[in-house]
Amino acid sequence: MLGSDGSILDIVKRMGHKIIEPVPCAVPLIVKDHLCHYLQGQRISAAACSVIDGNKSPAVKGELLFTKYGLSGTCVLDISEEISIAINRYHKKDVFISVDLVPFMDKEQLKNRLTKE
Repeated sequence: MLGSDGSILDIVKRMGHKIIEPVPCAVPLIVKDHLCHYLQGQRISAAACSVIDGNKSPAVKGELLFTKYGLSGTCVLDISEEISIAINRYHKKDVFISVDLVPFMDKEQLKNRLTKE
């Protein structure tokens, strides 16, 4: 909380303001997919979106970084707030990240490319 110990929240509450539970935002994500761990250190251009209770957010394009613990990079940081709120504030369990590793190709182009290769 901006380097504070959170004591300002008690003061603000006493002034009559409602406090919305603070949660982490713009953070890397820990994922359970072991492939991320094997790809640690690899960086690519990709598109990512959150899937919360089956509802997909709009995709965000940017850099995707595979890390020891999961995923980071600009596209992940851009969608991490809504994922963090769903998990930490609303205690949702049905939370996923969907990643398009070739956002510059549609399905047909990718199918043709893979068939050709």
